[in-house]
Amino acid sequence: MNFEEKTWTKRVKGGHQVTHPLSDAAIDLLKALPGFDRRKNDDLLFPNQEFGQLGNWNRSKLQLQEISSVGDWHRHDLRRTGATILTLFGIPPKSSMHCFRIRTRLRNRRSVRPCTATQSSRRK
Repeated sequence: MNFEEKTWTKRVKGGHQVTHPLSDAAIDLLKALPGFDRRKNDDLLFPNQEFGQLGNWNRSKLQLQEISSVGDWHRHDLRRTGATILTLFGIPPKSSMHCFRIRTRLRNRRSVRPCTATQSSRRK
């Protein structure tokens, strides 16, 4: 995170780095995190309990499924849901897909429409 330039740079597959701009609201939210005023520049924003890198995603996902009583989903579903929500807010699909690094076979289409409730029920 570069709070002065209001950007977030992350490593992605293939050893590449992607930099995303951050809104003022995102900056304010991050600065409100517990312990933010004591953090160093290279500290993780969302560390594990030992202040290291998050890991064991499967165990965390299973705990979340148990707590929420919502199962039968995968972590990748959260990316697709986020991309759909951004599209509903008017963000161009190409931009949201870039944010989440989503690759799709629909790449050559001019637009990707969000799934409607009717379409969703047909898939079950």
